[in-house]
Amino acid sequence: MKEKYKSPRRTEGQKEWAERYNIAIPNVFVNINKISHQKGRNTLFRFFSRTLPGINYERNTTCKICDIHFSDPYNHLFFQCKEIKSKEKTIISTINKLSFIKIQRWSIETLDISRYNRTEKVFPNLIGIVIHQIWKIICFKLFNEDENKLEPKFELQIIESELSNLIEIEKFITLKKIKHEEAILRNTNQDLFKYKFNKSWQTPVNPNPLPIHNCQSLIDISRNELYTYNKYFRDGNCFFHVDVLSSDEIVIVEAAGYFIDGWERNEQIRNSSHIIYTLDIQTLRGQYPVTIGNSFINITVNLNCHVVNSNVDMASLPNYYSKRLPLAPYNMFVFKDLKYYLQYFPVSDSYIAPISFNSFPIDGYFYGDGFLIELELFENDTSSVIIEYNITTNLEYVKFNFSYITNKYPNVPSEEEIFEIGYRYTPFVTITIETTNGIDPVIVFITSADGIRPTPIYSNLTHTTYLANINFDNGGDTTYEAYIINGEDYISLVNDSVRINEKKINGISFTGTYDNLLPTLADNQIFTSGINATSQFDFSDYKYVVQSFSEYTAQLSWPFGFEKGSNGQFQLKFSFLLPSISNSYSIFYLYVLQNETVQYSQLINTNSGPSSDLVLESFESIWLYEFKMLFRFGFNSSIQIGGIQIDNKFYRQENLVLSTYVPPPATEPPVSVAFKKLGASKNDMVFYEILLDTVFYYPNNFLVYDTLGNLYRYYINDYININPISKIEVPKILKDVDIYSVSNIEYLYNDVDITNNSISNIMYFNFSNQNVEPNRPMALVLLDRVSSNNLKNTDDGDDLIGTSKLYYSKWNSKKKMFEIEFTIPANTQSGIVPWFITFSSEYLINEASARRPVLLYSPIFSESNNLDRTRLYSSFLKTSDQLYVKTDNFDAYGPIFSNITAIVGNDYIGWILRISDPINGFSYGDITVRGEQDSSIYKFHLTPSDALRNGDKWNSDYEIRINLNSNLCISQTYIITNVKLFDTQRNRASFSVSGSIVEPLENPFINFLDNQNINKVTYSCISPLSDTTGPELYSFDVYPGSIFEFYFSAIDMESGLKPYQTPVVYLSTIELQTLQCVSKISFINETFANYSCSIDIPNGFGFVPNGEYIVSVYGFINNAGYYSGYSTEALFSLGYGCIFEKNQIEQRFSITGVSSFKENDTELWIFGGEFNDPTISYQNVLIVFSNGSTQDLQVTNSYSSALSISGIKQTSDPFTIQVQFYDQYDDLVNETNIYTVEPIKFNFVQPKSIPIPNNPTVECKGSPVCGGEKNGYCSNSVGCICYSPWVGLDCSSKVIIIPNPTPNESEPTSEIPILKNENNNNNNNNVEDYLYRSLISVVALRELDFNLNVINNYTFDKWNVTKINSNTNQYITDIIVAPSIPSNNQETTTTINVTLQWFENEKDITFANQKLNMKPSSIKYTIEISNYQFRNRLNQIQLILSASFQSSNTDGICSKKDFGETTSTDNSNYMKIQVGDHSLYGRFIKRAIVDNIVRSVQNEIINETALHNYKTLTERSGSSDYSFIGITMPYYRENIVLDPDFSVLLDSSPVSKSDKSSICNDGADGSSKSGLSKGQLAGVIVGAVGFATVIVVSVVYHFWKKKKDAKFKNQMQNKLKEIN
Repeated sequence: MKEKYKSPRRTEGQKEWAERYNIAIPNVFVNINKISHQKGRNTLFRFFSRTLPGINYERNTTCKICDIHFSDPYNHLFFQCKEIKSKEKTIISTINKLSFIKIQRWSIETLDISRYNRTEKVFPNLIGIVIHQIWKIICFKLFNEDENKLEPKFELQIIESELSNLIEIEKFITLKKIKHEEAILRNTNQDLFKYKFNKSWQTPVNPNPLPIHNCQSLIDISRNELYTYNKYFRDGNCFFHVDVLSSDEIVIVEAAGYFIDGWERNEQIRNSSHIIYTLDIQTLRGQYPVTIGNSFINITVNLNCHVVNSNVDMASLPNYYSKRLPLAPYNMFVFKDLKYYLQYFPVSDSYIAPISFNSFPIDGYFYGDGFLIELELFENDTSSVIIEYNITTNLEYVKFNFSYITNKYPNVPSEEEIFEIGYRYTPFVTITIETTNGIDPVIVFITSADGIRPTPIYSNLTHTTYLANINFDNGGDTTYEAYIINGEDYISLVNDSVRINEKKINGISFTGTYDNLLPTLADNQIFTSGINATSQFDFSDYKYVVQSFSEYTAQLSWPFGFEKGSNGQFQLKFSFLLPSISNSYSIFYLYVLQNETVQYSQLINTNSGPSSDLVLESFESIWLYEFKMLFRFGFNSSIQIGGIQIDNKFYRQENLVLSTYVPPPATEPPVSVAFKKLGASKNDMVFYEILLDTVFYYPNNFLVYDTLGNLYRYYINDYININPISKIEVPKILKDVDIYSVSNIEYLYNDVDITNNSISNIMYFNFSNQNVEPNRPMALVLLDRVSSNNLKNTDDGDDLIGTSKLYYSKWNSKKKMFEIEFTIPANTQSGIVPWFITFSSEYLINEASARRPVLLYSPIFSESNNLDRTRLYSSFLKTSDQLYVKTDNFDAYGPIFSNITAIVGNDYIGWILRISDPINGFSYGDITVRGEQDSSIYKFHLTPSDALRNGDKWNSDYEIRINLNSNLCISQTYIITNVKLFDTQRNRASFSVSGSIVEPLENPFINFLDNQNINKVTYSCISPLSDTTGPELYSFDVYPGSIFEFYFSAIDMESGLKPYQTPVVYLSTIELQTLQCVSKISFINETFANYSCSIDIPNGFGFVPNGEYIVSVYGFINNAGYYSGYSTEALFSLGYGCIFEKNQIEQRFSITGVSSFKENDTELWIFGGEFNDPTISYQNVLIVFSNGSTQDLQVTNSYSSALSISGIKQTSDPFTIQVQFYDQYDDLVNETNIYTVEPIKFNFVQPKSIPIPNNPTVECKGSPVCGGEKNGYCSNSVGCICYSPWVGLDCSSKVIIIPNPTPNESEPTSEIPILKNENNNNNNNNVEDYLYRSLISVVALRELDFNLNVINNYTFDKWNVTKINSNTNQYITDIIVAPSIPSNNQETTTTINVTLQWFENEKDITFANQKLNMKPSSIKYTIEISNYQFRNRLNQIQLILSASFQSSNTDGICSKKDFGETTSTDNSNYMKIQVGDHSLYGRFIKRAIVDNIVRSVQNEIINETALHNYKTLTERSGSSDYSFIGITMPYYRENIVLDPDFSVLLDSSPVSKSDKSSICNDGADGSSKSGLSKGQLAGVIVGAVGFATVIVVSVVYHFWKKKKDAKFKNQMQNKLKEIN
């Protein structure tokens, strides 16, 4: 029947019911069969089978009861007949009164009991009783002929009595069963039977038919958090998750009105009397008390469903979008005034999940310079309001000039085929870009296979080179095109195609045999497979898999399994140990690892084993330090643990530490006496500890395996026990951080030069609106290209890639800030160094489900560019929070081969390899060479010390040579199969022929991709051997123990053993776990060799019931190119010992690792095993320092697998530790191994500042030279060195001594009068007095772009003046900087602070690390400019000063001006305006203090035609002149300090017509110009430090001459009177 009819056969009536009323036939019969009421069960069965007697054929006729025509007797008689219709209300009320399941009408659907809970017994039996009573009424009406028989009635009392009798019968049966269980099976848990009975047979009339004497209870055990009971409205509902502990099934979740929109009940865990439920409750908006209840007790919880109003305050966080960090969104926004977690943020037709507390990434419509976001905010239950927000970004479309060069590797015509020399090592393109303004361009590279983001690999001060590989296109030739984004334009750089001949991984044609008959010591199965291969072996790695419910894998390379042959034709034969019993059949697979293709499969028959009763009864997650967690699992000891899997890694007995932890006794939870007898004693529990670094991944579930292969999965937030109540939770220290409240970010050093030097640095930060625990773990990851290479290319075997390259936070109690010490690698890319800080890998707002929390696992390198929700990316932050570096050369590519020369001799082959790395230099490398036919292996480790001809690390030749015997060999090709080359910054170049490494952008053969044989050398033998059998095993001795020792020998009498080839011994246990040791040759001649090796068996390896070990050996090679190996089966057949009992687990006191230890640290965590031995009293740690001194420290924290110590003396030298164990008598009873700790060194020295240019040597001038021996002397390395008061390039001018001028009380201006007779010691009162006036002004502050165009211009207005002392005054003013995108479109204020200091006497000062001499009667201006908000970091700022000098004498006088460099002693520029024999002289130092670092600035004369908006203070004539001086400064963050100074000089000779560029007044003839060579440099008064605002300085000198200008004289006489 089943073969003929694939689905159950149904009558026509049943088909009609199924189609018309959706009756679940045949499922309804399954439920009918469980009805206990016999007559009711029989009647209901006959009803649905349509076999009731007397009515089955009554169709299309008139009802004999009500005279109504009907077609279906069943539907009419039981539901539509007037007789039954008259009783419908009674039927409904009766059912609803006697059952918790309610009905609304009496119909055929009501009878379909398959729709209801199958554990419910009352309702289906009640339906049976009701339908039978109705049938009795129908039968009486249709068939009764006995007039004395009473007519049956339908009444509540009849149905209730029938149901009560049934319940009493079932109660009697249950009580009998309880007695039987107690008497025979000794089961005293009668409450469980009563609980189940009551749950099935309770009615509203009798809710507890079988009384239980324990008290009933119901409590809310949800986390007491605000967001547990407060949600925000979305999708028309709020969604709550409430955990309750109940003594009975939850049947009531209700509130006033229609607040509850639906609820579900999910059982978490139960014991004999209580259940933990998670209730998923959907509500409408509002705030109501919600009643939750079971049959005995109710509780009330207040659920609050809030609405996000449309007027909520929303703040957009500034974001500096870095093109080097595509992982970050363009911007962030945050709701500022919400009290609770907003689980999802509504955006048109979708939702955005939060990144942190109410912080969301933008996911809107991109438009020009920003995003358009539509927020759907619900204002009531039925409608929503769409609010649009326009959020601008700082993504600027910068236009720039550029040039470029593209190169294809290999550079062959597009129609020429390119052969890959390694698996997936494809061709690639380099694009070298030169930009005129330092722009970091965005380059788009698209191929017909995929789209690629080009990687920058090199740069210098002007050029950057990008690299992009061209992947193979299955459709044919691969086309590719590169664009550069310039402004809003996409400009094509290259458009071409390549024809790639993809290197294939050989598919091996396998035929195999299978044998599992080999006996073992513990009655396990040894699975042996023999496989024949007929295709070439291409050095691929194989993966061996046994799969059932669980999957066990072993990734094993050659020579494992290679029994005999050569690479052209070979045989595999290998043995694995399988347990004697398993839970199912198993399948064996053999994969080629590189492309995951199955090469061979075999079904393995196994014996089925018993079921397991393994239970996880306890779990603790203990935070140790940083993100290091100790997981402690407690299991019942009824069956042994096979292993625990976390994130695809197995922790078996050898990885688990057996804990001596003793749990505290179970305490009585606050739910009445019902818990007194719950649970079993935990005295027999077994505990295991696992140490795990969770910095990138906190597991959301654990897989537990028993020794039978049974699998158990436990999730975060699962309840695992009721007494006491416990669940798997994430430690609180990893949760609840608002990562976007990070503020006050600063660095110890910024804007640092990393050319050829790595820089140690410190980041400081705090939290603006949250109190974060000082020990809260946070980790910094640098994302610059070199740091990323370090993370990706780590070779330290860490479980998580690159965790040794992370930098962790600690609390700085003095600064009251968090700090992270880190190192910026040398020669990484200039500009912004991108980074992120990770806070946790567990969803901070753990809202998705109490049982299945959202897992957020995002590796460092994500192809999908998805954000990890627990990381703060630097690109989210403003420009002032960024870290900046510069370097002359950027290098992110590993060393390469620049020249390759094959060498072939009579008895050797090899290569001369030139390894080049011109920037960072070659550090070390490993190269593997294989024989193409015999798989012989030759490994070479290279360092710069191996270079030929005393080479260096930047460009040197290295020789790798293989010695051969031309008379004992075969002709074959030798291939470089694997290469790893590292530079000094750990950039790697890597290559693999077979795909064990696939990194095409790291190819060291970059220059030789047009030669597919560049890595090959062929050796031809004089007389090739013809031996076709491999070496034979001569002896094989094994010495088992905690260390297995192997001594064996091999012989080959025909062709002899090939030198330098070392066989490998493999030791395996169940689940394909395999250890191996590479042998050493202790003796060898042409035909015979002795080998030995040893394996240290990890404690617990293979320790399972019936565990044992099997041994195999492979890798013997002879000179004729044939190899051999021996599986366990082969060794057994030869009579060698190859099957051994497992080692017993021993107590091993050992140190296996320590936490990272910096030179200034005092605390250390120590990892290992068996630290908490219950037989010892205490532990100490003995430290021995490099100088021989010791320190004995007590343990501060102790677990079986980890302990910590504190108070270590700070040291930068290695030291050793040893844990020592003492008994109660203070006697040393045991100790661990000695372990060496290597402190991490940070070199916190002031980084190299950007070089300050020095003035060139000046030729000594003057006649006599340098003014003669009284004025100065000549230094060949400097120029003229003058004696005070003489100054100038030729020491021919001297300083004019004048009294301290009266300061200006409104602006930084000084006027200084000079009396000629005072300076010339001339008392002739008849001399007319000529006045000289000098005016120096700071005119403006300008922002310039990279093309020196003016972006912003600011002049100065009102000054606030403060007198410091008699010689010093301070002037302060502010400018308002216009809004810009970096300032978040806000105005900012920049303060200019000018300090004017008068020097009466000569004095030496220091500014910007330079010693300067201040002459008497000179004025120094210290100018400080505070933070200025640049529009672009490429822009500069320029301060404009004007200087003018004027004489009251206008007849027969000349003027000139000069600008140049001083002597190299002060490395400054000078400005000199000379009128007659007097000068105004200003000195401008070429350096400034920029953000506390000395930086160079540029001083220049500005052409007044470019300053037409600025008013000149005088005219150009023989008696007056002026200049504008610009001081151009680089981008800065905090402040700049400048320090120019000025003085008035008396020159030894006046300006004349013959002076070059002079202007002269010739009486009535007016002005005329004449030329003169550069004049003598007169008096030089040198100022110091800084510059930064509008400064107006008037220096007035009064000289007595024969002529006077009345107007000018009258102006100055009043000033003279004030002074005198």
